Amino acid sequence: MKRILALLLCAVLLAGCVPSGVLEYYGITHFRDMDYVRPDLAAIEKVCDEAIALAQTSGDAEEVLDAVWDYYDAYDDYTTNYDLAYIHHHADLTDEFWQTEHDFCAENYSHIDMLLEELYTALAESPLCGELEEQYFGEGFLQDYLGEPFYDEALVALYAREQELIAQFYTIGAECEAEGETDEWYDECALPMAEVLAELTALRNQIADRVGYDSYTDYAWDFSFYRDYTADQAKAYLADIRRELVPLYENMNAMEVWAAADESCNESEVRRYVRDAARGVGGIVREAHNVMELAGLSDISADPRKSGLSFELFLDWYYEPYILLSGTGTAYDKLAFAHEFGHFAMDYAAGGSWAGTDVLEIFPQAMEYLSLSYADGGEDLTKMKLWDSLCLMVEQSAFASFESRMYRLEGEELTAENLRSLYDQVAREYGFESVGYDDREFVTITHFYTNPMYILSYIFSNDAAMQLYQLEQETPGAGLTLFQENLASQQPWFLAFLEEAGLQSPFSPGRVEEIARTFQTVLN
Repeated sequence: MKRILALLLCAVLLAGCVPSGVLEYYGITHFRDMDYVRPDLAAIEKVCDEAIALAQTSGDAEEVLDAVWDYYDAYDDYTTNYDLAYIHHHADLTDEFWQTEHDFCAENYSHIDMLLEELYTALAESPLCGELEEQYFGEGFLQDYLGEPFYDEALVALYAREQELIAQFYTIGAECEAEGETDEWYDECALPMAEVLAELTALRNQIADRVGYDSYTDYAWDFSFYRDYTADQAKAYLADIRRELVPLYENMNAMEVWAAADESCNESEVRRYVRDAARGVGGIVREAHNVMELAGLSDISADPRKSGLSFELFLDWYYEPYILLSGTGTAYDKLAFAHEFGHFAMDYAAGGSWAGTDVLEIFPQAMEYLSLSYADGGEDLTKMKLWDSLCLMVEQSAFASFESRMYRLEGEELTAENLRSLYDQVAREYGFESVGYDDREFVTITHFYTNPMYILSYIFSNDAAMQLYQLEQETPGAGLTLFQENLASQQPWFLAFLEEAGLQSPFSPGRVEEIARTFQTVLN
């Protein structure tokens, strides 16, 4: 099975990037000046066809590479406009224009990936293949595209249907008349959302089967993530969390901590907190923050029209990151914004990072931890952050366990009712009764719909980020130095990154017990 097409493309596209100060080099575009234009699929197909024709007929490698770059430019243009539509749509789910444009881009995204595969296949079959690899792609790169193609029209149609179901999920949420996660909201929204999740699960199992995997879990593990640890190692780590951290989670009286998190906090206070943290960390992080503010590359407002999703994206055509935060108007927004700014700083430092998912999630969480020491008022958030971290380790482990079991349901077993029953079982295993839960709340976990199997990345990256926090507490500046030295890493493999950075593997004996002691010390 060939590796992830998107990452292969990204590696090629970024081969000539300026590693730091990239926005200064390319010029800064304010977000308000970024114009969306619906991608022209016919024009993109024409560019691809012309490149394929040259690969088959031209004897000039440079001429062929110029045509390949034309397709890369078209690809970048597509992804940038898709990202702009994604941002605007999630900023206002009530805007029908942006919903239409977002859905168009999402449903056709796999089509341009299929075109890319066709182009690479033509290059692999070209008499110029060896010369092209020698000049640009690297030895063996194109050889992976010989043989049976990955994409076909039927698979592209399945991916398009997947995007339609994700859009249905958001539409249901936007059209619910009840507000908040109340009994009334669950009564109105939970069942249709659960039915969408059941259909998505069946569809994804169908996708996995079509491309030769026994289960969607195996497909996602191999196709969507660079993970150099096994499913069995992950399962054992989750068992350690149930043994060592769930009792802490069950016994912790968190009301006082969360009272602080719920304190009213306006946008200027949130921005000031992250500004202080960026200045305290210094270097490329401070530079990234200055650019973010100068170019209006963030929206952190608390707006009920937003989707509730918070994210950071790198806009390829502009070489600029962007943050959309669904603010809550509370003190918790300080940590949430610090998290997304950690993504922003990493993309800025790397000129668009293509590190592995687990590596990408280390630095946002580390930015939250470092803000406790380097932002004015951070010390007041320490208990809240550590309690939040304990909740993350336990709750995300429960979600990962639920998700893994969900994809084992097949046929008549895969129903909305059975998903609810399964979630109730997992919630009890992980101590959710101690904090209160609704057995329908799984429909609010957006990642189940949009980013399947991503959740594990939060757990393992938090382990690594906590190590930076622990270093910083033992020797002020130690965690900060390690953060700065590795921010621009493009390492795709998680365990390889930890070894390079001098950090412990989460699978080291006693690692979860060590994390438990940190929680006990700070939270007492």
